This record gives sequence, structure tokens and C-alpha cells, in this order.
Amino acid sequence: VVASFGFTFLLLYTGIMFGGFSASKLKAQLKMAVSRIQIASNKTVALSKQKMREVAKMLSEEPPKEEKAKIRAEALIRDDNLIEAYEILQLECELIHER
Repeated sequence: VVASFGFTFLLLYTGIMFGGFSASKLKAQLKMAVSRIQIASNKTVALSKQKMREVAKMLSEEPPKEEKAKIRAEALIRDDNLIEAYEILQLECELIHER
């Protein structure tokens, strides 16, 4: 709730600073933001799946490359967190767009 308030306040403040607030422009920008976030999320998901296969391949080799696999797994965890952040941003933009 606080994050969406802060985001809304920032949008209103920048609108006042740079020529006034326009609800129609904001709705269009939010709609574009949702689609851009979705594209970025899809790209990250696809790369994450590819990295997951690489980790599995490293672990199946003889001898297994465990250290490299651990480093790649940490990157996968960061990617998962990024995907979750994209989803939260997308939901917030959709919520503001509907109001």
C-alpha cells in the first residue's frame, strides 16, 4: 500500500512539475508500461530456463562442475527474484490504470 502511494505521489508530483497532470496520458503510459514489463519478464523467464538447463548439464558431467553450478544457481535465484519484482510492478501498474 505504501509503495503504490509513493509511486502515485511521484507521478502526480512530476506531472505538476512538468506541465500538469493528464489522466489520459497516464493511462496510456501505464498500459505501455504493463506491456513492456511483460516483454522483459518473458525474456528473463526464457533466459532463466536456458540457464537451468546449463546447470543441469554441468551437474550431469563426469566429474561434475559443482562450483560453477553453484554460482549459476545463485544467478538463477536472482533471476527468480527479478521475475517476482516484474510481476509486482505489473500488478501495481494495472491497479493504478484501473482506478
